[in-house]
Amino acid sequence: MNEQTLVLIASGIAALVLLIVVWKRNDPVKTKLKFSALLLVPVFGPIFYIIILGLSEAPPQEEHFQNRGSHGDHTHSWISMKPYYEKGVEQHRRALDKASNTSSDADVRDSVDVSFKPAQGWILVSKGSPSAIKSAIVQYDNLYIAERPGTFRVQLHPQSDGSVAVLLPDGLPAYDLVNMTGWLNAPPDHSDVSGAVVWMRAPAEGARYYLEAEAENPHGDTLIGASSTGQSVRVHVPETGLLEDLAERSYRKEQKIETSPNPTTINVVLETSTAFGNPDFELCSLDHEQELS
Repeated sequence: MNEQTLVLIASGIAALVLLIVVWKRNDPVKTKLKFSALLLVPVFGPIFYIIILGLSEAPPQEEHFQNRGSHGDHTHSWISMKPYYEKGVEQHRRALDKASNTSSDADVRDSVDVSFKPAQGWILVSKGSPSAIKSAIVQYDNLYIAERPGTFRVQLHPQSDGSVAVLLPDGLPAYDLVNMTGWLNAPPDHSDVSGAVVWMRAPAEGARYYLEAEAENPHGDTLIGASSTGQSVRVHVPETGLLEDLAERSYRKEQKIETSPNPTTINVVLETSTAFGNPDFELCSLDHEQELS
């Protein structure tokens, strides 16, 4: 047996071991498939994967990447998930403030997916000033460019207890209502904003849910809560896979909202395509959990 054959055998064994590691990690399925394809490359595949894994596990140095306890862990995960929100498009910063860009409404109205139905609901952010929350929402809005864009109003109403109610007069895509909640719970570059929860009504059957970030999940990519009928649920983000959960949780009753006569208002342009992201926010069975993990 020559040296080249031995190298190929060793590479194959290493690839097999690393494939097991890949599929045991909590990465999105698309990421696992990409790494699996890389490991199929003889010799160099396992080497490159080990290098990538080492870099991804290295502690970041910049301040807003540093692990600062539970808040830092959650912020880490959202930064790492940015590419999935961008959906293959390089991040673009919109130069104009959408709050004053009324002409964009007419421009994008005809491009809305005809089968699109918005989810209704509102987000409560327990920590953060209206200006800081607005900045975080604008940052979220800039994560990707929509192929079937729709314009949605977002209103910020300060509450007497220091929290801010994020009201959505036009509703939001179910995908964005869930993901914006997770984002506002710990937005990158905004350590002064945190503690977001959401009450929402699914577009399809009108089921009502209360959701909050799962504090026990160090990756920060799940929301947990319950329906108004008492069904405990878990939501995977960014995919918005809604799953039944065996844990016993209660539906949190909506608090009374104090509305401002002159709220801070933002216009966001979001994806209305129903081709992805559980657009009707339908409940899946536990059998599908592995597909979404």
